[in-house]
Amino acid sequence: MPKRSIYNILIISGIYILLPFLCLARYDYPSADDYGYSMNFSKHSLWYIVRQDYFNMSGRYLSRFIYWLNPTRYHSLRDYRIASVVIILLFTATVVFLARSLTREYLSSRQSLGLSALFIFLYFSKAPAISEAFYWFMSYSIYQLANIFTMLLLIGLVSLRKKHKLLTFLSCAILCIAIMGCNEVSLIITFLSIYCYTLSQYLNNKRLDPWLAALCVICTIAAIAAIAAPGNFTRLNGTQQFSKSITWTIAGSLSITAVHVSQWITPILAASVLYVPAFGAPIAQKMKDTNKSFGISLKNFIWFFIGVFCFLQVFVIWVAGGSNLGRIFDVIYLFFLLGCFFTLQLILNSNFQLAKKATGYSAALSLLGLALVISCLFDINNNVSTAYVDIVSGKASTYDRELADREKIVTRCQSDTCHVPALSAIPSTIFFTDIRPSSERSGLWVNYAYSNYLNAGFVVPDKAAPAPTRNIESLRDIGKALRLQMIK
Repeated sequence: MPKRSIYNILIISGIYILLPFLCLARYDYPSADDYGYSMNFSKHSLWYIVRQDYFNMSGRYLSRFIYWLNPTRYHSLRDYRIASVVIILLFTATVVFLARSLTREYLSSRQSLGLSALFIFLYFSKAPAISEAFYWFMSYSIYQLANIFTMLLLIGLVSLRKKHKLLTFLSCAILCIAIMGCNEVSLIITFLSIYCYTLSQYLNNKRLDPWLAALCVICTIAAIAAIAAPGNFTRLNGTQQFSKSITWTIAGSLSITAVHVSQWITPILAASVLYVPAFGAPIAQKMKDTNKSFGISLKNFIWFFIGVFCFLQVFVIWVAGGSNLGRIFDVIYLFFLLGCFFTLQLILNSNFQLAKKATGYSAALSLLGLALVISCLFDINNNVSTAYVDIVSGKASTYDRELADREKIVTRCQSDTCHVPALSAIPSTIFFTDIRPSSERSGLWVNYAYSNYLNAGFVVPDKAAPAPTRNIESLRDIGKALRLQMIK
């Protein structure tokens, strides 16, 4: 099979991957904090909430400005769904832009698109919490947007290395400030990456790059503004999240890391088999021919990559404990993906004979890699398959209809307590959480927020929402329904 066909298949697979996620936005609904912050914005000005949260809640100085853009604030379900489409397309466009910017000198446009599709496959199929990554505004607006800013920053740093321009530097500085104002994990990744990159350039060139040094200063100021916010200490003193022992923290981080890496490693290895002959070896060959390098040694990058990854695991468990990890690991997963493939490219660059040997078996390795990627793509349990199942099974449309019916019941309710039916099916691709029965005391804040948002009495379902069914069970139900239709 010609390589051109392999790139075309990858591009088509990228469309196949994105299609259900874009369609599912049609059934998306606000959830949890969407309602709470919308009510706060209806009572107070933006600046009031920014000040209050910075001094009493969190140092994420950019997040509240982004929250203000939440369409739930002005009761627009249509715009809320459009926002999900926008974040999916923005993430996709940034991946394409990143791949093209980094490989422009080494790969054709078709190859870059194929590489982008490969990366999109890896992220969308195995993102730890796909609903929080692209469908819950309060999550993706500060975690996924930070991921997008991070990829744009990489493009800016590459451009800054090739040619120092004031506009490029200012873009990088703004992106650093924005990332650090979104969430703490992205802050750590950006801060350490900028400092390590500056140090590596200093060791290579025996002089300090003034532009990178200025970025370090900006990152330091932004990090202090986020970390030293009075709200961080107020919140932590109130929740006592740091009372866990170091033994518990390390054990928890090891177990969580093992779980996630075991889920990520199979598709990454499959993609690596394809990456080496289709993308990595040609890049290594052309970099050798032009006598170019990335300016960082394989050994130093591996130490940096492993060190930051391990530190993030410990930090997440220490701060968040065992809850709310999905959206945080969406950020860590992007870092893991970028780090894995950059490490692989460094290995090919530093061991050129390996790249040359891979070129010799290019056709066979490409076919093998493509077969492995396609097999992982059609894994029944990954996010892509789940998205298709949520659509085909009718779970997404039922979810949409039941929530619309619930809102009608609540708006007509005149009593202090409004009883509504529980959801009957959960489309796990777009579902984050729901209102709770009155017996679940710890989660009733969601009910209060939803009730206040609709200006109604206390809304409570007759029972808890069911757990999402496994994809194989949903497919069996579809088969049974089809058989019944055929019998009729």
